[in-house]
Amino acid sequence: MIDLIKCVAYEGPSRLIPYEELIPRVSVYGIIIKDDKVLLELLTNGKYHFIGGGLESHETPDEAFLREGKEETGLILKLGGVVGYHKNFFYFNPLKQAYANLGLYHKATVVSGELRDRPVIDDSIVKTTWVKLLAIHSGMFQFPEEYQMFDLAMESYYRDLRAAV
Repeated sequence: MIDLIKCVAYEGPSRLIPYEELIPRVSVYGIIIKDDKVLLELLTNGKYHFIGGGLESHETPDEAFLREGKEETGLILKLGGVVGYHKNFFYFNPLKQAYANLGLYHKATVVSGELRDRPVIDDSIVKTTWVKLLAIHSGMFQFPEEYQMFDLAMESYYRDLRAAV
């Protein structure tokens, strides 16, 4: 019997994928909070996603995040402390590939640059935008785990604010 894994599809309903067809993937994402807003990508499916993406085989998480950040936003970004991690399974329709993904989430900051609202190479992103913290809710993210990571980042953000006073 073949083990099937339920994968969240980028577009459309979830898919059952044979376990042996899953591509292992490690990704790194930055949760960038500034002026009571968080920097997010609006995807073509109407969901939001944090800045970041998969590590290339030769990259560290910092290097991958710097590359992804520059590609997706035009900004020079800096990865900060670890917020958390999660494992998920997803199917990316444009490439017709399924992934077993380990997502590493960090606080991050903008070092310099001008925000470009469209990425240079990823057609799945409609725009990159600042979203008010009070507008964030669990149903807006591509993956439910992303809201959990956002929640953890907010705890850290407010803890840092209180410590600075």
